[in-house]
Order: sequence, then C-alpha cells, then structure tokens
Amino acid sequence: MLPETTELSIHASKPDAMVWGALRNHSLKRCLPRSCLAASKCARNFSRTSRVERNRFVSDINFSENNVGKKVVVGISGGVDSSTSAYLLKQAGYEVIGMHMKNWDVTDELGMEECPAEAEYKDVEKVCNFLDIPVYRVNFVKQYWQDVFTPLVEGYENGLTPNPDVLCNQKIKFDAFLKKAKEIGADYVATGHYVRTVSEVDGESFANENHLRLVCGVDKKKDQSYFLSFVNRDSLKNVLFPLGNMHKSEVRKIAAEARLPTADKKDSYGICFIGKRNFRDFIDRYTFPKPGYFRNVENINEILGCHDSSVFYTIGQKAKISGAQHKWFVCDKDYFTNDIIVAKGGDHPSLYCDQIVMKTSNFYWVDNNKPPVALIKRNGEMVGSCRIRYRQSLTPCKFWLNGDNLHVRFDSPQYAATPGQICALYCSDGFECYGGGVIEGRGESYYEMGIELMPGEHLKK
Repeated sequence: MLPETTELSIHASKPDAMVWGALRNHSLKRCLPRSCLAASKCARNFSRTSRVERNRFVSDINFSENNVGKKVVVGISGGVDSSTSAYLLKQAGYEVIGMHMKNWDVTDELGMEECPAEAEYKDVEKVCNFLDIPVYRVNFVKQYWQDVFTPLVEGYENGLTPNPDVLCNQKIKFDAFLKKAKEIGADYVATGHYVRTVSEVDGESFANENHLRLVCGVDKKKDQSYFLSFVNRDSLKNVLFPLGNMHKSEVRKIAAEARLPTADKKDSYGICFIGKRNFRDFIDRYTFPKPGYFRNVENINEILGCHDSSVFYTIGQKAKISGAQHKWFVCDKDYFTNDIIVAKGGDHPSLYCDQIVMKTSNFYWVDNNKPPVALIKRNGEMVGSCRIRYRQSLTPCKFWLNGDNLHVRFDSPQYAATPGQICALYCSDGFECYGGGVIEGRGESYYEMGIELMPGEHLKK
C-alpha cells in the first residue's frame, strides 16, 4: 500500500553568532558578480528575436525592502545547489522555508532501506539549522508512482527509452510541490535549477500582457532548460531560480565562503530513485523479460547472439554480445520479435538520422501549450535549434506542423535519436526554450538512405 501525501514540520535551531556574522557580511555583489551584466546582455539578445518592449530576469536575486515579509518555499534536496539557493534568498531579505520531497520508498521494494534518501535528509536538516529556517518534509511517493514511475515502466515495456526527470519536473516539482507550498502560504517557490525566466511584454503576440519565457542558464554546461521543457508558464510565474545567472564555480565559491554544510558535497547524477544500484537489476524487477536475438543491420538474417531482454537496451548503446570480436552498437529494436538490431562500430550510418517526429498531443509548449506565433505565420515552418538529450550541444534545425504531428529536421546528422526520449525546441540562438515533447519516431537512417557519413560530419556522441 502506497502512503498518502503527508507533511512533517521540523523547526531548525538558531545558528551561532559566527555563522550569522558570515550571513550579514557576505556581499551580494560578490554573490552575483555577473548578474546584472548577464541580464542586460541576454535582454538585448532576446529583444532581437521577439521585439520585446520590456523584460526582467526573474532569476536576478538582490536584496530589496520589498522582499521582506515575502515567503519563499525552497525545494531543498541536500545538495549544494539548493542549499546555496536558500542562502541567497535569505540574503535577499525573503522569509525562507525549506521543503524536502520524498518521492520514492525503497522499503516498498525490498523491505529495507538502501536508498540514500535518509542520508540526504540529514544534510537538509544541517543546512536548514545552519540558516535558521524551518523545513517541511513532504511525501509524494503516491503521486510519483502514478505520474512518473508507471509511465516509465510502460515505456520500457513498449520498447521506448523514457526520461523520468522531465516528467518529475512537470508532474511533481512544478505541480504537486507548488500546490503544497501554496498550502503553507508561499508567495514564491524556488529551486536550484540552472535556468532562467524572463518577464516581458511582447507587443506583437501578447498585446500588453506580461508573460514568462523559459531561457537557458548562463552556465551552458549546467543549463537545465531541457529538463524543464514540459513545464508551462503558469507553473513558472511564481518560481525563482537564484542560480540561473551563475556558473557552478561561483555557486561553489559562495557556499564555501558562507560555510554551508554542503559546500564540498559532490553533485549527484543519474535517476534519483535508483541511486547507486545497477539500472538493469532495478528495472528487471518491474518488467517482464523480452528475450530475443542480436541481428546484424547489414545482414538481418545473421544472428550474432542472444539477449535476456530488449528492455535493457537503447539505441546508441554498446551491445554486449558474448564472443564478439568487434564492438557492436544498438541501432534499432524490433518491438514485435524483441530482436536487437546492431551495427559494427559507433560511426555506422545506421546510428544517424536527420529527422524525427513527435505527436502534437505529446508536445508541451512552455507558453501554455500555444506554439510560437511564427510557427503559424510562416506556413507552419520555423527555423530554430533543438536538443535530443541532456548535455548535447544545441543543433540547428527546422520544425513544422503537419496535422497531428510535429516534424523536426536537423541541419546535420544526429546520433541515436531514440523513441521515448525528449526533444526540446529552442529559438535559433538557443536563448529561449519553446517546449519539449516525446520522440514518437525517427526518419530513415543514413544507412537506409544509402548515404555515407563524411569524416567529421557526425556529431560527438
């Protein structure tokens, strides 16, 4: 039985005088050395692309008398990013409250605690005690199971490669979490994401009405707009992103100077509910085995070996074929036979394509599911850029609507475009994120089209 949402309030103790001295004396100018400059530069950039008359970066966090008495609920994970966000908001004069989400219960699996959730929460308590702010622990296990984990398992069962982090942001962090924050009287919510929003008036398309745009973080290596591409502007309108105008190195420096307990804590990667466990062992508990053959893409009748389940493989992944003398990579999956189609070498043209398609019903425009005006005006086609996986460099593309489908054509070959993964669309210079959707299918591979890749033509994997 999955528990209902519950709430636990924990009141932090007051830090000592030395800590408060550090909080009072730490200069906001040092905290945000490039904040105003970055905002000014990006505002000019944005005005060139959408005729903005007035804009404001909601990510800019500076002290103001107007902030005093305003309640901000910060999503505290136990890492340095959320800790520093809470610190900066308190410096800016807000009344800060921490809120820690529990989205997964490992005891439901094995009857024992092997997830680092409890250790994470101890770090949360240390930070909140240090900053002298209260913290609430909220249980979203039921919602996460229904809205994130179940679709994940169903996706794998259907031969897809889902992205749970994008769904978690849409369904949990920027929905269930927002509602819980409002219940305790929050004026704003804040997170440690490296992303920004712009409040602007666009005379061309929105006629004197304030709107938010989702734009990339200053730190291109840490930018998380891809993960927030499913979140609409109504959910973003009262959200602050204190780290959006900062680089990771600056965040580490601020945390160290403020002596935050998490200043030296390593960043966490991977899917949160899996932790350090082996993904294959984990997903095997929730899916039925789908055994089949490894087949050579250049000779489909050639069987190279057997596999235990097609669920464990995704396009672009190296295939572990017993006794194989060459490196083979997954280039396709046969949903009906559970066979894995493989290609010799990671540069094989079967791993690359120049087009994908998404269903409009499964694409989420940030502007409350309204596509950009230019996409409608220009015969349904628009020039922009896209990203089909996190940390991938933005690639120029064209996209257009055709009935219930949204097509994307890349300007250059893309490696391992995978059904079930997320494609996020951006403006041409990559400044603004328009939204994101689930890849329904991909066009013919370069191998199917009989096109050889020229040296240096393919992108880095």
